[in-house]
Amino acid sequence: TAYPLRTFETFTQDPLNVLLSTFSKINRDGEGVAVQFVIRPAGKSFNTHYKFVLDQIKKGVKPKDALKGALSQVASEFASIAKSMIFGEKEKKVEVYDEESKNIAEKIASPIVDTNIRIIASAETAVRAEAMLNEVESAFNQFGKPQANEIKWKRETKGANLMEAIYRYTFRMFNEKESFPLNLREIATMFHFPVTTTSSPELKEAK
Repeated sequence: TAYPLRTFETFTQDPLNVLLSTFSKINRDGEGVAVQFVIRPAGKSFNTHYKFVLDQIKKGVKPKDALKGALSQVASEFASIAKSMIFGEKEKKVEVYDEESKNIAEKIASPIVDTNIRIIASAETAVRAEAMLNEVESAFNQFGKPQANEIKWKRETKGANLMEAIYRYTFRMFNEKESFPLNLREIATMFHFPVTTTSSPELKEAK
C-alpha cells in the first residue's frame, strides 16, 4: 500500500466514464449496484511512515524489508553484523532502487487517508449479481499501476459474512480489515463529479 495507483495525469480521458458505463448495463427493474467509498482521516501517520520507508530504501535497504517495519530491519541488521563478525567485514555496496523510491515519493506527495471501497450488487439470481460485480470490478482495473499497486477485491457472497458486509455498507461503517490507504489524488481520480454528461441514466446518488 506504500505504492501508488494510477492518477488522472496518466489518463487520456476521464477514467470515471469507464466506471459509469457499467451502470448503463443494469436493468432498471430488479437490479442495482452501488459503489461506496468510506474515508477516514489519518493525520500524517501514513505519510510519516511511508517517508521513513523511503528514507530506508534510499540508504540501500531492500524495499520489502523496509516495508516490513523496524523490527524486521533490526533482525536483518543483527544477522548482517553477526555474519561480518564470523566471516569478516566486506565493503558494502549500497543498492539503488530508483523505481521503488519514485513510486513511494509519488504516494506521499499528497495527504493519505484510510479508505474502504465497497461494491454491492443485487439481482434476481446470484449468477446475474456476480456478473454485475465482475463488470464493476473490471472498471477499477484501469487504476492499477504496473510494478506499483492495484485494487484486489474480497467477495462476500453468502452467510454471516455477507450480512455483516451489507450492515457495514448500510451504515457506512469503516472496517479496519479492509483498510486501503489512498492519497487524495488517487481518490480524486476514482471519485469526482463527471466532467461530461453521463450516459448512465440508471445512476443514482445516495442521500
